Amino acid sequence: MKDISIPKIKANQIISSLGISSPEHLKYLNEMCIELGAKVEYDKISGSEGRLVSLGDSAIITVPADEKYAGRTRFSIAHELGHFTLHRQNSSFFLCTQQDLYRGWNVVVEREANEFAAELLLPSFMVKTEIKREVPSLEMAKGLASRFSSSLMPAVFKFIENTPHGAAGILYSKDKVMYVSKSKVFEENYLRVEYGDLDKNSVAFHLAANGKTQKDKSKVHAEAWSTSEYFRGRYFIEESEFYSNLGIGISVLILV
Repeated sequence: MKDISIPKIKANQIISSLGISSPEHLKYLNEMCIELGAKVEYDKISGSEGRLVSLGDSAIITVPADEKYAGRTRFSIAHELGHFTLHRQNSSFFLCTQQDLYRGWNVVVEREANEFAAELLLPSFMVKTEIKREVPSLEMAKGLASRFSSSLMPAVFKFIENTPHGAAGILYSKDKVMYVSKSKVFEENYLRVEYGDLDKNSVAFHLAANGKTQKDKSKVHAEAWSTSEYFRGRYFIEESEFYSNLGIGISVLILV
């Protein structure tokens, strides 16, 4: 099983240092940023989801003033705070697009900023308390996102990471798997879900091929997602949503 990542460690250190112990405390994200030396501003930044300008131990985080989805704004702020915490020695300026936030899980610095943001907004120790032994689903993840004032994508991944069930969360584009979040059952047994082209037998493939915003749920052969011998002859319940405005989708796989 993989060790906890540096971005998650950093996020938890901040949560601990600020005495944050409940989801209610997390709503004060802007105040958290100020405590860490970063001021949040709202302005017009066309084509970008977030911007970070830093000088030493101080920074300004700018996010779009016209963003209507608060969960997306909060993730953008936390993402830029991740760059400030993790990467300011490398660069004093980050301009992050929608692609960086939603498709950047396979780019090291963007993945690290995403992991930091997800852990800061949905701390694992709180998520475990919230989900208990519930089986992951998109509806459950939406409830988690609402409880923590987060966007859906990190809520799905945090749900998967902390569930006791055999499960995986998939972020995909119109034709490829971009990121895989695996439950501890998968990690401990070294079970993989394949990156690369979407399999035509997956629910994700059919939703992406249609290109419309829609959702579906079906029982699929596990081979549609993995070549692991462990999955031979087994099935996943795959629940998936595709968002045409973003050109991405999310699938939740539950081993049955």
